[in-house]
Amino acid sequence: MNSKIKTFESFMDDALAKSLDDFTLEPTSAPEPSVELLKVRLCFSGSDMSAEAFLSCSRSFLQKTCPLPSGSGDHPTAILLDWLGELANLVIGRLKNRLLAHEITIKISPPAFEGNWPKTKNSQSILFWHKLDGSWIGFGVENGDSEGDDDDFDSDGQSIEMEVPAEVKAKIAPKDILGKPKHQPIRILFHSQSQAPQLTGLAWSQVDQLSLHFSSGLEYTICPRTLLEQGCSSMEVEGLVMTFQRDGDLIRASIPKYNMHLSKVSRVA
Repeated sequence: MNSKIKTFESFMDDALAKSLDDFTLEPTSAPEPSVELLKVRLCFSGSDMSAEAFLSCSRSFLQKTCPLPSGSGDHPTAILLDWLGELANLVIGRLKNRLLAHEITIKISPPAFEGNWPKTKNSQSILFWHKLDGSWIGFGVENGDSEGDDDDFDSDGQSIEMEVPAEVKAKIAPKDILGKPKHQPIRILFHSQSQAPQLTGLAWSQVDQLSLHFSSGLEYTICPRTLLEQGCSSMEVEGLVMTFQRDGDLIRASIPKYNMHLSKVSRVA
C-alpha cells in the first residue's frame, strides 16, 4: 500500500470519527447479508480526482445516532434517510476540508439514495466498517475508471480494505472537572433539501464559543462577547446574517432569517 492511499484513508477515518464524536465507534468487518442497510452516494470531482463516496448504515445505527427525539417509538424511514443524507454531507464536507488543506479542491453532488451503482471498469476502492452497540456503519470511496492513472488510489490496481484503525474514543475531561456537574450545551440540528450552503447545526456550549455548522462541511466558532467589545453588532457568514446585543450580563444572538433568538449570561460566578 503506497503512502498516498494510507494518507487518504486517514482523512476518511478522521472525517467519520469527528462527524460522530458523541459516540464510540469500533472497527469491525462487514455485517452479514441479512442485515438491512440504508445507503447513500455522493459524487465528488476536481482537477486532481473524480470519485464516488458511499455511506451504508444499518437502521439500528441511524436510530441510535439520529439527533432528533424519537418520542415513544422509532423514527420512520423518511427521517432516517434525511439523517443519512445529512450525515453523508457532514462526513464528505470534512473530507473536503482535509483535501483543501492540501490544495485539492473538489465539488460535491447532492446525496442520491436510488440506483444500482455498479462498479466502473478498472475501479479501485477503499472501504471500512465500524460498529456501535450491535449496529453498523460503512464508509467507502471508489475512484471510478482509473485506467492510465493508477496512482489515484492503490498502486497495484486492487480493491483494498483499510487496515483496522485504533478504536475511536470519546475525549476524557481533565481530572479536576470530572466531579463537577456536566453542563448540557445548547445544540440544534436543522434539515434542508436545498443544495446551497445551509445552516445545519448550532451549538452554544460556553459564552465565548458559539459554533455554526453548515452543509458545506465548514464550521465556524465565534465569540459574541469579543465582537460586541470591539463594536461589532452583526456579521455575515455563508450568506447567513447574525446580530448581537448586550443587555447587562445577558448576551443575545439573533438569526433574523429563521426568526431565532438565543441568549446567554456572561457573568462569571
